[in-house]
Amino acid sequence: MQMAAFAEFNMYELSITSEPASEPITLTELKAHLRVDGVLDDTELGDKLTEARKSIEQLTNRAFFTQTRTLSFNRFDHTTSRIYLPGAPVASITSLTYYDLNGTQQTWDSGNYSLVVGQPSWLQLDYNVDWPDHRSVRDRIVITYVCGESDVADIDARVKSACKLHVELNYDREELRDKAADRIQNGFDSLITQLRIGDEFQCYA
Repeated sequence: MQMAAFAEFNMYELSITSEPASEPITLTELKAHLRVDGVLDDTELGDKLTEARKSIEQLTNRAFFTQTRTLSFNRFDHTTSRIYLPGAPVASITSLTYYDLNGTQQTWDSGNYSLVVGQPSWLQLDYNVDWPDHRSVRDRIVITYVCGESDVADIDARVKSACKLHVELNYDREELRDKAADRIQNGFDSLITQLRIGDEFQCYA
């Protein structure tokens, strides 16, 4: 998924390389909210729940349950000492790889940077360290990191509500029409506004 042009010749791409093992709510919780009985729609509802979680993650710059992501781009920005990592909370940075001036892939020593955990989180250059020289070719620089809540008890209740509303908006039911849809959409939009973090990610949008 292409995220954005950060500068004139810099393109960012964010990918999930290891999906979370769970969703913010269970299928049973979702069906109770939708008042759905039986199992005929279980596969469809499961797929829509995953779609809801991914959409909310992208809209809020958060991550729900442990997952591995890669942020790829073609050059370092020497005007800043940090790189923001979408998907709060970020647990760890696995690696930063790049291609040196000879075209050889290198894994940068983790002693050159640290992880600053927050909302948002970012990779921070250590004092008196500069970004390495590299070939400026798209997606030559890759940061691999682990993010997401590790326990369902840590999931914000608003996230669970947003998942239910997102599925409800996209679940084809005859009784969901006009005013009901508007009400649900407004409720969903309000939750996203409350949950969204990181104006810093506008450079990826």
